[in-house]
Amino acid sequence: MKPPFDVWRNAVIAMTLALAGLAPPARAQGPAPAPAADLQTARQFLVGTLRDPNTTDMALASLRLTGDADLLALFVAYSSHTDKRVRLIALAGLADHKSEQATAAILERMRNDLVMGIRAQAIALLTQAKSATAAHLQEAMKCEDEGIQYLAARGLVSLGQGAAAADKLAKLVQSKDMVTSGLARLDLLTIGKADQLEPVLRLLTDPNSPPVFVGMMLERINED
Repeated sequence: MKPPFDVWRNAVIAMTLALAGLAPPARAQGPAPAPAADLQTARQFLVGTLRDPNTTDMALASLRLTGDADLLALFVAYSSHTDKRVRLIALAGLADHKSEQATAAILERMRNDLVMGIRAQAIALLTQAKSATAAHLQEAMKCEDEGIQYLAARGLVSLGQGAAAADKLAKLVQSKDMVTSGLARLDLLTIGKADQLEPVLRLLTDPNSPPVFVGMMLERINED
């Protein structure tokens, strides 16, 4: 049986602080702590759900919904989990915490995760939070995966460093992937490469262009 929410939360905080090697904070005011037996039950329940490979991802996603700042250490720990689903949820949890520790953990995934989709998510989160520097993005552009290259180049454009991304975007225009090629053309146009205007218009008016692709291009134009 699942413990009450307040008992669950106390167990979360206790385990998070233990992961971070910290002592529990002094309680100045507020409700009295849950009885030790209830807290122990909640802690065992929480540890069990997190350790069970069938429930780890759901448990972590549920904990993220609490919005508790004390969960940062937990998300850092699970960002290197062996299960890619768990790592993705941990990344989302890290993105909720604006701190150097969270940024460092996301950068670690950007650089070293074996799953390109997770690297891509890390770059997207860093760019969205404006936590990625030009040096971070230039480093990411060296990845062999075109999707990673594009996201990093796009990040540079958003930082006003379009000149540093121009050569990579010019190469990505030749990609066999229609989306990558089309978005690269749009970013080149954004940084002043007027020669991309005609190809972009052709893509948008070509009756053979998939509606989803055209919609994506128009949405990007609207964003820019």
